[in-house]
Amino acid sequence: QIEGIAWNSDGSRLALTGRGYIQIHDTTTTEWPVITEFDSGYDVTSIAWGPQDETIVFSGAGGTIFLNTDTWEIEAAHPEGMFYIDWSLDGTRLAGISNGRIQVWTVDPWQLENEYHSYYVTNVAWSPDSTRLYYSGGPDAMPYVNGELLK
Repeated sequence: QIEGIAWNSDGSRLALTGRGYIQIHDTTTTEWPVITEFDSGYDVTSIAWGPQDETIVFSGAGGTIFLNTDTWEIEAAHPEGMFYIDWSLDGTRLAGISNGRIQVWTVDPWQLENEYHSYYVTNVAWSPDSTRLYYSGGPDAMPYVNGELLK
C-alpha cells in the first residue's frame, strides 16, 4: 500500500513510500524502473524532495531519514517521525510536525534549529521568500520568522 508519493522538480523521479519500504523510480522511460529501494522497518507516511532535488526526506512513526540523491546514502537520521514536511524554497530549512511540536531543521549541517509546542497542527507551509512558516490547525495560524515564533 502506498502511503506517500512525491515527484522531484523536473518529473524524472518519483518517490513512493509505504508499509516498511521506500522506492525511487526513474520516470524517463515507459517502464519506470526502481533506481533504489530501502527497507525502512516502519511505515513511512511523509516524503519531500529538497528544492534542488539534492536531498529527499522520508518520515514516519519510526523516524526520519535524510537521503542524498546523488549517492543514495543516508546524510542524517532522527529517531522521531515528522509529518506534513515542507522545505523552505531557499533550501536552508525543513519544517514538519512531530508529536504535537512544530520542528524546524537547518540543512547544513542537519540539526534541529528549534521546535514549538502546538497541538492539533494539521499542516505547515513556508512563505515563498523562506522567512515565514505558517501552520494550520487549532484556533489560529502563527508565523515563524527568522528563528522566532510571532505571537
